[in-house]
Amino acid sequence: MHLINFTHHYIQEVLQEGDIAVDATVGNGFDTLFLAKCVGKSGKVIGFDVQSVALAKVQRKISPDFNVALYHCGHQDMQIYLKEPIKACMFNLGYLPYSDKEIITQPDTTLKALEIAYQNLAPKGRISLLIYRGHQGGRQEQALIETYLQNINAESAEILKLEKLNMPTSPIFIGIEKR
Repeated sequence: MHLINFTHHYIQEVLQEGDIAVDATVGNGFDTLFLAKCVGKSGKVIGFDVQSVALAKVQRKISPDFNVALYHCGHQDMQIYLKEPIKACMFNLGYLPYSDKEIITQPDTTLKALEIAYQNLAPKGRISLLIYRGHQGGRQEQALIETYLQNINAESAEILKLEKLNMPTSPIFIGIEKR
């Protein structure tokens, strides 16, 4: 099973035409394009990446018919650009494939971005995290996120975790649904 397919299904269940969604880590743009198709022409996708090469790739993939706003900044700055509640937010943590593997998501900025996304999440909205933990810093990022999420009251959100037990460096999926 490819976790990205699971992630897309998890997010697609709650998105409708006209919704607002966030791609917190644009990367190669696959999630940005997926979100744009889910929310349609009347919705909006807001994307963030620290690498201009990532944003340029996405610009080439996205039809101008979709309402996609891309920002060359870290996801920890998303609060500046969120003006109304969001229905979904996707994170792919680690590094940009086929790029500089020294540029990775950082635990402290990821945690700040996750807190902002959760605070701005509409009721019944969802956040997905694919945490790639096979690189330096990946396990620390995972631990920080899990500690934060364990402290969210179960009456406020339902949080699930999916991992491949026999593949210790494979990515893990964490899903958050706000009640």
